[in-house]
Amino acid sequence: LGCASDPGLVIFSVRRRCPRPRGIAGRRVVTAMVLQASEYLVVPQACENPRLRLVCFPHSGGGPAAFASWPEQLDQRRVEVVSVSLPGRERRVDLEPLMHWEVIVEDICNALQASELVDDVPYAFFGHSLGALLAFEVARRLDGVLPPSRPRPIHLFASGHG
Repeated sequence: LGCASDPGLVIFSVRRRCPRPRGIAGRRVVTAMVLQASEYLVVPQACENPRLRLVCFPHSGGGPAAFASWPEQLDQRRVEVVSVSLPGRERRVDLEPLMHWEVIVEDICNALQASELVDDVPYAFFGHSLGALLAFEVARRLDGVLPPSRPRPIHLFASGHG
């Protein structure tokens, strides 16, 4: 597994499916795949065999660092944190910030679909402040573009948006 590090954050740079080990009595144990690289998706700490992926949308002007400590508490519950990284913020500060809402939503939806995150482990969205609105719009857009056979977020957590 090759990866690139960014101030405490790990961005996976390869995509592969984990081997399917056999459990007790030869029953197949379900394992999660490694996410495909994306400028938009950051995994602060990979979780072995997550039961859930929590896609976190930061506040306006924020980035993945806002959620960098979350895996310490969630890893033991087998919840993998995936943070959204927008242009013009933190590790992508050298890029021009996106100014049109529709472009941001479309880019994040494309990154989620390309990573196959929406096909593997159940996933939920958490957004804080402007991130709450962004998480809602991404969930709504995914619901409109994903075929009925593909799973939707199982929950949307909104924090600090009035």
